[in-house]
Formats: sequence, C-alpha cells, structure tokens
Amino acid sequence: MDATLTSLFLLLPAVAQPAPQTAPADTPTITQADLLNRLIDLDRLYSPPAGERTGMFSSGPKPPAFLRTQADGWGVMAELSGPGVLTRIWSPNPQGRIRIELDETNSFELNFADLFNGRTPPFEAPLCYLADDGGHVCYFPIGFSKGCRILARDCESLYEISYVLFPPGTNVQSFARELDEPALSALDAVITAWYGSDAGKRPASDIRTYVLSNRQELRAGEKLTAESFDGGGIIRALQVSIAGRLPEARYLLHQFILRIYFDNQEQPAVEAPLIDFFGSGLTLTRFCSLLGGTDLWTDIPGEATPGNLYRITQESRFMYCYFPMPFADVARIEIEAPPNVHKARPVSLMLYALIQREKPPAGALQFHARFRREDPCAKEDYPVLETHGPGRIVGCVLNAASPQGGWGQAGAARIWIDGDRAPRYAGACIEGLIGRPPGAGRPVRAPANPLHGVTAA
Repeated sequence: MDATLTSLFLLLPAVAQPAPQTAPADTPTITQADLLNRLIDLDRLYSPPAGERTGMFSSGPKPPAFLRTQADGWGVMAELSGPGVLTRIWSPNPQGRIRIELDETNSFELNFADLFNGRTPPFEAPLCYLADDGGHVCYFPIGFSKGCRILARDCESLYEISYVLFPPGTNVQSFARELDEPALSALDAVITAWYGSDAGKRPASDIRTYVLSNRQELRAGEKLTAESFDGGGIIRALQVSIAGRLPEARYLLHQFILRIYFDNQEQPAVEAPLIDFFGSGLTLTRFCSLLGGTDLWTDIPGEATPGNLYRITQESRFMYCYFPMPFADVARIEIEAPPNVHKARPVSLMLYALIQREKPPAGALQFHARFRREDPCAKEDYPVLETHGPGRIVGCVLNAASPQGGWGQAGAARIWIDGDRAPRYAGACIEGLIGRPPGAGRPVRAPANPLHGVTAA
C-alpha cells in the first residue's frame, strides 16, 4: 500500500570539537539523583555529548530473540560493559520474569510486567506506566559502573532497551531500589515537571529573559516576523496561536512554513511546516507533552464579551516548543503563509518567544529542525535523516497519510551512528518508536505522555 510519509527531525549538531573519550581523573560520581535530573535538564540538550555512546537492544519483530540462552534457561536480553545507564525499557506484552544484574554483585528480579504497572517502587508513574492503548514504558534510569546484564525467563515478548554508555573511568552510582534522600528529592522534581506537562506549563526557571511578540493577519505569501536583540541568548519558549477562527481548508496550517535563522546565516536552522514543528502533523490536533504541544492555555488581557469570546479563547490557546535554542548574536523567526490563503479570509497568527538574555556557553550546540516528505512512499526503507558531525538527536515527528484509508505500520526504525556497519538502533517494530503496541486499533487523541505519543490516527 502506497502512503505519504513526512518526517521532522529535531537535532543539535555540534560546532565544537569532539569531546575526549576517557573521563578525567577528577570526574565526580554520577549519582542516582544526577541520572534523574537528566530527565528534566534542558540545558544538557545543547551541551556537546562528552564521550557518551548511545544504543539499543531489541527483540526484533519475531521474539524470542535473545543474545543467547544460558544453560539455566535464562535468555540474555542485553549485556553491556563499562559505566552507563539504562534509559528506556519498552514492551507491548511483557511476560515471564526478568533479572537485572549490575556491577557483578548487585542484582534484582521481578515479573517483567511489574516494571511498568506502578506498584513496584521506585518504578512508578509517571516514569513507568501502562499507556492508554497498551504500550508499557519505563523511563526510570538504572545506573551501573562496571557493567549490566538483563536476563529473561519464560518470555516471548517484544522489547526495546535503550542505554547510554559514559567514557571509561566515569564513576556511576549503582542503582538501588531503595533511593537515598538526594535521589528522592530529584524524583519529586521529575514527577512535578512531568505531571506539569499535562497542563502544558513552561518549565520553571529563574533566568533573566525578555519577550518577543507579534500578531498579524497573513494573506497569500505574506510573512510574520520577529527578531531578537543583538548580543546573543537562548530561545527558551516559542509559542504560536491562531488568533481567530481556524482555517476551513484541509491541511492549510500544514502549508504554513516556520523558519528560524541564527546569527545572520543565509540558510535557516529550522524550516518546517508550522504545525508539524509543534508535533501535530498534517492537521491541527490538540495535545500536550513535556517539550512541545498544541494545547497550552495562556491568559490574554482583555474582557470577554459575547462578541469576542471565541477570539479571546483562540488567542489564549497556543502551540508551544520548549527546546532551548542558543544563538551567539541574533535570532530571527518568520512564518510564511502559503499561496492558497483566500484573500478574503486571512489567517491571524500570534507569535510569542521568551529569550534568555545571557549568551550561551562556548561550544553550545545550535538547534536544527529538518522536514522531509515522500509522496507516495513506495520504498521499503524510508530515509528520514542524514547528518554529519557530533551532536544530539532530540526528537522526531512522523506522519503517514494513505489515500486507501489505512497504514499497516509495518517495519521498524533503524539508526546508524558514527559509521556503524550495523544499525545502533534496530527497533522491534515502528510502534516501539512512539510507545504504543502493535496493531492498536483505536487512535490516541490526547497522549499526555511527556516524552512520546500519538497525536492522531
């Protein structure tokens, strides 16, 4: 079945030299609290990856597919050497028992399903949960200093296990199910931030900022623009609302183009369809997640009357992005209307940007977003992104539209990193990329998941 596939990748390519691959002798220990704080530390996103190596183990599409099966009947799902952290475990159908062995002497065993059901501390919501449509996800970071193995018994589950390895010599606090006080405090902060994403709240910060804003009725080919003050800074929040009635033409908002230029560069660092950038896809669907969404409610000054109630309501409902976007000198934001906007029915947009006044640190990674479309997509492998140099991939939006009324969701995501011959990430199935189970029939209209979800189906 041919389908239209569009993709938007968010990434922060480095402009600095690659970091050293061995940790300095005086590197402090990475504690359980530090690993938890990484889940809400936005400044880490624009810091060069200091010798970290990321990857994933998976069952593949036809489990069981262990690395090997031991004589005692336990299958090895994942095996790592050196200091690191398990960052994500996903399964649509967890079965049997699993045993997690850390640093040779530290291990624990539980039912695979108990990792996700919220009844086994510290693996509790919102870091570990069963999604509304059946996908099981655990984001609780499990650290180790020397190595890690995950084994399973009586298990024929699909699974994906993501990890980060730190440079050799890094000291990492080995995970313990009973958390110390700093870890408990960090966990409370993560829970507050992640539950706050349901309401679309901007992450709290005490940094000095100023606001850029503009409102304009856009007709065919017209542009709304906003430009920062000179001197550098970081875009901390970017919000756009439709200040009036939603366009009636199908896919019209998908045809508006958002561009962001940094430091007087000729080519935009961000160039993408407006609503795709905020995670919504081909049509506007309302949802909230931790760093982006389309349903942020913000009070707009003005007294509501029967005549302006709808306008004020729409103006108060923003699409939002909280990915930090550093720039050394100046940033310019523009939104261009497509040529098919009816001249008698212009689209009114309001743009709001919160800018940090201080310059970013030297070597800060610059934010980029790239859009790609293939119509129809008849290839077995749809190439999403190819980029060069050190950096971080921080997000992906994938849309599929089929004129035949459905998409089989076959296949899996694969990622090659730094000249890999085999993919570093080879998923069990495409549903693993977005956290839902294979063959889920009903759409997920309001995922409210901080780090992943389905906005429409």
